[in-house]
Amino acid sequence: MSSELEFSENSQNNAIIQVFYPTCSAISTNYNGLEIRPKDTKKFLKKVMTLLYIQLSITILLSAIILSVKDIQKWIQSNNSFQLVSLGLSIISIAALRYRKTFAKKVPINYTLCAIFNIGVSVIIGNFVGIHFKNLIIFLAVSAFTIAIQWNLAMVALFIQKDLTKWYGAIFEFLIAGILAGIFLLPYLTNFVKIGFCVLFFSIYVIAIIIDFQAINGNGVFELTNDDYITGAIFLFVEVVGFLVYVIIVIFIF
Repeated sequence: MSSELEFSENSQNNAIIQVFYPTCSAISTNYNGLEIRPKDTKKFLKKVMTLLYIQLSITILLSAIILSVKDIQKWIQSNNSFQLVSLGLSIISIAALRYRKTFAKKVPINYTLCAIFNIGVSVIIGNFVGIHFKNLIIFLAVSAFTIAIQWNLAMVALFIQKDLTKWYGAIFEFLIAGILAGIFLLPYLTNFVKIGFCVLFFSIYVIAIIIDFQAINGNGVFELTNDDYITGAIFLFVEVVGFLVYVIIVIFIF
């Protein structure tokens, strides 16, 4: 009887995951001690983190170029159509990866969409950085601080007993909305409202990063499998970039 209840509970959790994240089929029930879709976690983590840091390097490099070369910065800021195209391509590419299972897993489509999303977001972030920073060293220091926070949260995820992976993907739209709100909406709001947004989205990004590393580690009801490396890298990239945006906002509030 207990086995039937356990199986029923796992089935319900799996259904929740499929609703919230339809592109990912990697669900581990560990039913009767049998691990479904086993993977080499260390190798998988290395692949995800390599892709993540390639994406972050591109974003930081393009942001540094836009910040340092004033002619490029002025051209982007005065060319709204270019910014809209970058934003549109980012949304289209991430939507394709988010909702189309074949696109998220098939090479080279997944790499191509990942690259388009990365470059589009990098242009938007670069413009945001160019508006708020005048000193390249300070921007690089803030970027390093944000990445250090992400690593610390990865360590924290290893010691959290509560399984949060059933919510994997459930808050992804909030992560994207947080970046867009931070860049396009918050500059026009009062500092008091900005602080409220920062507290809200810092909390969301912290929880999301912990959930991601639990899913990568594979100890919960849901885990990423070997062919979900693009998914893992994209999610972490969005979270780190979103966290960076709000660190920048906090710096310029005070």
